[in-house]
Amino acid sequence: MRFGHPWIFSGALAKPPETTGPVLADILNSRGELLGQGFYTPHARLAVRMLTVAGEAAFSTATIHRRLASAIERRDHLFTAENNSARLVFAESDFLPGLVVDRFAAKLSVQFNSAFSEHYRAEILAALQTLVTSAKIIDTSDNEARNREQLLPVSRIDNAEETVILSGGIRYAIRAGAGQKTGFYLDQRTNRAIVATHAAGRRVLDAFCYSGSFSLACAKAGAAAVTAIDSSADALALFKRNLELNATDFNANTPVKPVQADVFEELRKLKSAGEKFDLIVLDPPKLAPSRSKMDAAEKAYKDLSLQALHLASPGALLATFSCSGAMTFDKLRQVLHYAAHDAGKQLQILQPLMQAEDHPVLLAFPESEYLRGYLCRIW
Repeated sequence: MRFGHPWIFSGALAKPPETTGPVLADILNSRGELLGQGFYTPHARLAVRMLTVAGEAAFSTATIHRRLASAIERRDHLFTAENNSARLVFAESDFLPGLVVDRFAAKLSVQFNSAFSEHYRAEILAALQTLVTSAKIIDTSDNEARNREQLLPVSRIDNAEETVILSGGIRYAIRAGAGQKTGFYLDQRTNRAIVATHAAGRRVLDAFCYSGSFSLACAKAGAAAVTAIDSSADALALFKRNLELNATDFNANTPVKPVQADVFEELRKLKSAGEKFDLIVLDPPKLAPSRSKMDAAEKAYKDLSLQALHLASPGALLATFSCSGAMTFDKLRQVLHYAAHDAGKQLQILQPLMQAEDHPVLLAFPESEYLRGYLCRIW
């Protein structure tokens, strides 16, 4: 808190507010000096989410409207002829704790993941309707996050209607409210473009492909062939739909092969079959949901990296990612180093990779940096 971190845990409170429900409260230090205003949630381990600091105007519903408007305005330049989707609000990074808003064409996918955002739900929705006119709003709140703050679960939409969005000039079918949390992985937009610049003429392996965004970007860029693996039948069905939507834009001579399988097992099968690839993408789901799971996750990341390196042709490129907050850039680099040693390979790091700019990292809030990766060359 002293250096601007917006969270205060219950154990740090000497005298919690006398309330049985969530409430906006003045936050004082041990000397009785005002630090600012925060939203206090009784019985939650994360007890206070700071909203203002001393010297700022008092927090009000007008503050919410101003912060929403500012966050949306900062993303205006992202909407172009080739892109109609972006994250408009990224929670604490945009000074609206626990609130996530993604725009998918004419729809807004909104997550009320904190007691603060739930308390001001009506005001937030009213402001969004004013700021993004004619938008249809869908509640895709994360019930795991809501449960931590003792909020009632939100019923997610089953078989949500299809929306076709445009990202990087590629059409994607999404179903906000079904499948991936908000509807689509907007945070990889920049990384898809970076990887695609290396795809021309290369044999591509896309592991944990989900709906095929990296595969599609590489196919459009002229990849020689694409093999895409995921264990989810629903994800691959969406991938095949995306292939249909973009069929006229892709080279008919680029075969794209979706494979439903456990990725770890399939990589071993490909090795046994003697397969080789020139560009490998590893984008696994969160393997370390907490620091307590870090040891197991590091082993899984190393095994995944090792199997991928066995499939690499000389001079191949590897784009590898972690969305686990506990997996720092240093730890990921160490895992890659160990995997390369065991595989008898050498790795050159070409550049670090991170979340797109509509998911900004607030320096005072390191938890906002969660997507980390490296683009490497394999020898």
